[in-house]
Amino acid sequence: VPLYKTKGHYMALVTLAFGLMIVLALDNTEFTGGPQGLVGIPELKFFGYSFLTKPGGLHFYTNYYYFTLFFVLLAVVISYRFYNSWVGLTLATIRDDEIAAKCCGVNSNIWKGLSFITGNVMIGIAGAIYAHMIGFISPHNFSFAESLLVVAMVILGGLDNILGVIIGTIILSILPEKMRVITEYRILIYGILLIVIPMFRPSGLFPFNPRKYHSSVVKVND
Repeated sequence: VPLYKTKGHYMALVTLAFGLMIVLALDNTEFTGGPQGLVGIPELKFFGYSFLTKPGGLHFYTNYYYFTLFFVLLAVVISYRFYNSWVGLTLATIRDDEIAAKCCGVNSNIWKGLSFITGNVMIGIAGAIYAHMIGFISPHNFSFAESLLVVAMVILGGLDNILGVIIGTIILSILPEKMRVITEYRILIYGILLIVIPMFRPSGLFPFNPRKYHSSVVKVND
């Protein structure tokens, strides 16, 4: 509810703050294992097939790779459908000019809530797969750096551009692995990106294109 009072990059910063608060709360909650987290999480199984099985002699991570890839493609399809529907148009209107949207009768709080719920469902599925894959999870797996990375991916790729966000994700996922010498400076680099990109490239590396809608001609018989 407090997020409804913010917009744009300020909303993203508030979500980061809430994420940090939740991590600190879980770190001090005995029910969730505290800082030790939850251990012994079983592997995924479908119809008796264990994901620890090595298909064709490959690593068992191969199962999780294709399973995750399936959900990634599903998330892209859902996002694309949202983007090209009247739901996506409404959300874009709220983003561009919330006051004008409200004047046209749009309840911005409902649509903001819908977008948060949709995104968090996808994030929840990803987190569940991750927990089953490594068999252990703790609050420290979701640090401030991870949240900062997600925001940096979106801002770098381009707001309101599905392909741009995918490319931004690939860049910021592969770059630290290829340049391990700068690993300890990751947070600094992400912070610089969050400052520089909005200043010199507000639309990201791949700006979104204006939506195109086909107009229908209605003939009225006199």
